[in-house]
Order: sequence, then structure tokens, then C-alpha cells
Amino acid sequence: LKVYSRDEVMVFGDSVTDLSLFELFPNNVLIVNPDLPEGQAEIMGEKATYVSEKQYGEGFTETALHIVNLLNTNAIE
Repeated sequence: LKVYSRDEVMVFGDSVTDLSLFELFPNNVLIVNPDLPEGQAEIMGEKATYVSEKQYGEGFTETALHIVNLLNTNAIE
């Protein structure tokens, strides 16, 4: 069983219920959720390493494609 460090894990969240994950794991992504109250959105945005431009599923897809592109770019170099 492999044990992963916090730096090897990426977490995704879209609400304040995910805040503890964002505080624990440095590689975190906020998927935009327009239904969040303004204060909660600001808190999550401050903790997030990356914030999607799109919302919900489209935001996750955007982020996944960004990660794949980064991996492909690094593989070429």
C-alpha cells in the first residue's frame, strides 16, 4: 500500500464544506460555484491554489484539461 504525501494529492472543492481539505492539501482547486454566498466564495478563493474560470462540471473539465496539458508539456521537455 503506497502512502502519499500531502504534496502528491490534489483535491477539488466547490463549497466551504471543502475548506478543511484546502487547508490540509496544498494542491487544491476551487470549482466555481455561483450559488455560494459572497463571503463563502471569497474565503474559498483565498485558500485555493487554482480557481476554475467555468462553473460546476465545466469547471472540473477545464481544470482536468489544464492538468493534462501541463503533464504533456512537462513530458516533452
